[in-house]
Amino acid sequence: MYHKFENASKTQSLVVDVQLDPGDYEAEQRFFRNFFGYLDDCRKAKMEPSPFQLFVFLHAADTPVALPLPNEWLGVIVSWVFLTVMASVGRWVLGYQASYPEYYDERKTR
Repeated sequence: MYHKFENASKTQSLVVDVQLDPGDYEAEQRFFRNFFGYLDDCRKAKMEPSPFQLFVFLHAADTPVALPLPNEWLGVIVSWVFLTVMASVGRWVLGYQASYPEYYDERKTR
């Protein structure tokens, strides 16, 4: 479903409660651990995250961003193209991975 999150408050943090689908539990856990582990490491190192790395994570999880365009069908198409291009550059040109063992080790989840 094409959607977005935005915080309506200027003073309070946005809180999103995520519930993982049991059928896709491992794939979703891999995505969230990699995505937010990477963001946390960037924050601790006081560096900006690479948008290309973020898109590699998003692409591996089949999760495009919802670009704000005038109509939904155009937004869906452009969002998928943008996701694919950014992830391809990140993965094949810059060498980013879809998962890192420091964030998600499949052997430890079983």
